[in-house]
Amino acid sequence: LLGDDVAGARRYVALVGVAAVFAAWWLGRELFGPRSRAPLLAAGLLAVSPWHLPYSRVVLPAGTMVLVQSLAMAALLRGVRLG
Repeated sequence: LLGDDVAGARRYVALVGVAAVFAAWWLGRELFGPRSRAPLLAAGLLAVSPWHLPYSRVVLPAGTMVLVQSLAMAALLRGVRLG
């Protein structure tokens, strides 16, 4: 879908990095509620994090770790909250 070369792999990891920022926002929303500013702060800090940016630029399996863990924790919290 994104190509079969190095540039395609980098595009994939960059999209995963952007999705991880949104997942961090969702996780913050599940933790602190929809009226809090903490989800926006968490997403903003992740977007400029010096640890997250290098993993979003190189093709490593660790680049997807933040996305998967944020989505799993947010889904778990939502499931607990909704019963």
